[in-house]
Amino acid sequence: MPASSALETYPLIIAARKGHEEIVKALLLHAADPNKLVSEGRLACAEGTALVAAAGNGYDSIVGVLLENGADPELLTKCQVSALMAAAEKGHVAVMSSLIKKGAGVNTRNNVNSSALDAAVSGGSAAAVKLLLENGAGKGATEKEFPLMAAIRHSKVEIAEVLANNGADVNAELDFGIDGDPRTPLALAANMENVAMVKMLLSHGALPAKKDKAGKVALDFAKDPGVVKLLGGGK
Repeated sequence: MPASSALETYPLIIAARKGHEEIVKALLLHAADPNKLVSEGRLACAEGTALVAAAGNGYDSIVGVLLENGADPELLTKCQVSALMAAAEKGHVAVMSSLIKKGAGVNTRNNVNSSALDAAVSGGSAAAVKLLLENGAGKGATEKEFPLMAAIRHSKVEIAEVLANNGADVNAELDFGIDGDPRTPLALAANMENVAMVKMLLSHGALPAKKDKAGKVALDFAKDPGVVKLLGGGK
């Protein structure tokens, strides 16, 4: 069967994404390839391999079966999604644990520089973020700080706090290539008018007086009266 066939023509992937474990086992017994990659079809991006399909839908037992039968935990779909990324985005912590135990790289990045940690932050699962950090995710320069900024941008206070508790620099300055934009976590939280986020960052050592390269402090981005007061701009 040509690699360009639509997803619906691949029984193993269909069985994996629907949670049909016995069918998955039967297909593997009859030499179905657990690493078959679908390059076309409506779900080729998100569920282009059987392992990614099972992981993204939270089927831990099927993930185990596929791994035992040679599925590659690092194989990426057409749109550069790994099984760990798929599970992380949906917050399937048990699946993530299984994949990590079988060698899935917690710091693996795809060709658009995204990682499982980025996926977990995007999906909104604090538990997934914590699991990845506990297993060594985000050890490189700014690899925790960019996810921290993403959590702040999307008002995910719990996730931002998990990152802060696990070594993300709350006073880091990041360059997003846009002049005039907030460059520090506290400045971004102030710009977002998020009182709870500002309080959390301050409690973790964020410095209101820290200037970015443009000479701006967080207060320069604050509009909400509560945020202004927290940053020392109120009477």
